[in-house]
Amino acid sequence: MHICPVCNQAGISSWVKFRSSTFMPAICEKCGARVYINSKINGLFAVATNIGLLFSAWIAFTQWSWLPLIIFVVVWIVLELMIVKFAPLVPKK
Repeated sequence: MHICPVCNQAGISSWVKFRSSTFMPAICEKCGARVYINSKINGLFAVATNIGLLFSAWIAFTQWSWLPLIIFVVVWIVLELMIVKFAPLVPKK
């Protein structure tokens, strides 16, 4: 459970935090506040993911190997887990 920035209690599960966005905020189980991961972090991650996918696909195509795509998927999962663990939640106004 993650700490809600409004009530400072553990009221947000990892899955709900992972799916949260500006348009679908997570709802704290303790106080009912709507919170989400900062959209700048999500936007930066989306751009980096697209660039990483294109780069790894290009390397995979030129090297005739699945390894770059497998490495991309592993790195992508690790980065998603880090975002869920460390990215701050912001209250929706």
